[in-house]
Amino acid sequence: QVRGLGLDDPFIKSMVRQPNQQQAEAITMPVDSSFRVFACPGSGKTFCIEHRYAYLVQQGVNSDNILVVTFSKSMADEMAGRIKSTVPNANLDQISTIHALCYRILTRWDSALPTYLWQVPKEWELKKILDELIDKYWKSGDEKPGYAEVLSYIDYAKSNCITPDESFEFFARQVGALYGKYLASIRTDFDCHLARLKQMTFSD
Repeated sequence: QVRGLGLDDPFIKSMVRQPNQQQAEAITMPVDSSFRVFACPGSGKTFCIEHRYAYLVQQGVNSDNILVVTFSKSMADEMAGRIKSTVPNANLDQISTIHALCYRILTRWDSALPTYLWQVPKEWELKKILDELIDKYWKSGDEKPGYAEVLSYIDYAKSNCITPDESFEFFARQVGALYGKYLASIRTDFDCHLARLKQMTFSD
């Protein structure tokens, strides 16, 4: 098992707030190692990530090569603020939620083809096109589903790597042949619409 240097590392000794042994080991793990930390709430995870970032930079890692992702925007904002106070030259674009990272990859970082950058559609855009497609294809006398319900089926298919050509069988297993046919037609037109406008959802 690869272990960090812990409390004996000069970087740890120079810190204003002294971590405990387990925190110090996480902070000073070798730069080229892979490791996982299991920690309960209140155990100092943010503190460790903040100082792990600083340790990597102190070891010569360029901040452009460090990625920090969280699940919530509030946590990302707090993390960015704390890391910035410890490492003033931190790359704040790479301290974000997972969704924000994906958005930036799609819309900002394709420098080779700047005129072909993808965009992530707004919620009202998704609602508009899906409402139109539901009206077009949903011919059953039953009450029509809302756009959010239809989008959830499409997202579920995409998260299972189901192609448009495979959609009918996939949806039919979920909701039956009739509704499966409607959903498959909506999904096909929906994807064509997104491609035409160079748009992509997070499920894509």
